[in-house]
Amino acid sequence: MSGVKGVGIIFFRGYLAVAAYHWYNHGMTDSEATLAGQMIRYLQRGGWEIWEEYQPTTLGPVCDIVARRNGIVHALEVKKGMGFSVLGQAYNWLGMVHQVSCVTRILHRVNHTQKFLQRDVCDARGIGWYAVMLGGEVLTQVEPATADVECNWEFTKERKRDGIAGTKGGKHWTRFKQTTMNLLQHVMECPGNRITYAVKDIKHHYNSDKSARSALMRAVDEGIVPGVEGRREAGLTLLYPTDDAQEIMDVNLAAQREGTNQDR
Repeated sequence: MSGVKGVGIIFFRGYLAVAAYHWYNHGMTDSEATLAGQMIRYLQRGGWEIWEEYQPTTLGPVCDIVARRNGIVHALEVKKGMGFSVLGQAYNWLGMVHQVSCVTRILHRVNHTQKFLQRDVCDARGIGWYAVMLGGEVLTQVEPATADVECNWEFTKERKRDGIAGTKGGKHWTRFKQTTMNLLQHVMECPGNRITYAVKDIKHHYNSDKSARSALMRAVDEGIVPGVEGRREAGLTLLYPTDDAQEIMDVNLAAQREGTNQDR
């Protein structure tokens, strides 16, 4: 009998180990927004000034995180897993800024050969790689090279607040602004909806619904989507309009007609 009990304990421990492994590697309660937030806090502790969802040109790509310190501009792309997708996004910024990096989780299911190859590619291109533990600890896998370039990106207070770049001076209507307005309209019509359903219903400027969910949820959490707030209910974050949502919508409609961004 004791032998059967011992076998049962072993199987139970094995089950817990497998569950913990899958939770750690697949991020059952994790998200790219959480990962980005942890990296941002790490950078801020190091004295970096942060811009999220920075768009250097009106029709160009959007960088997940742009950090600036002592004249050095650092572009960082965030993905939970390391691969050609995030490497390609980071590669786009080479030659435009002083430092470029990828930010990922540490995935233990990746074999050592693949990790060595990923490090070699980063090192060869001068791309940094930061791996962030679920608890927020940041491990430097590859130090980013510092390029001798002239970065002409603009870093205004307006852009920092909105989390976007837009056109010169940040005063023109932008694709990000249009996306947030579409989100606000959806939330006003369907209060209490999840970001998943909201993104499916609206037009947005992101490359995929997945990117839109991550970026917009982070923007809501940071308070840079005027008129929209997130509330935790039954373990879920649901979107609701703020008390001044209608006023914000009216201002946005007027700004859209004028082709300007009348920030409140």
